[in-house]
Amino acid sequence: LSVIYDYAKENSGTLKQGVDAMEGIVKLMVGPVYRKIEGKPFEVLRLADRKVDDAIVKLDSHVPPSLKSRT
Repeated sequence: LSVIYDYAKENSGTLKQGVDAMEGIVKLMVGPVYRKIEGKPFEVLRLADRKVDDAIVKLDSHVPPSLKSRT
């Protein structure tokens, strides 16, 4: 899966800068949480994944339609 992501990211053209920025934000937000729960049961990781997904959905609702149409 990471190979596909890397390929898509490298071939995203003018969107690459936005992809890099979003990736940095997600790493910044998720990194500390991940370090705290690393090695914990799978259920905890699944909970964290759901929380991140919820945050992304909320963030997406605030992105103007004009910006969404450009990506």
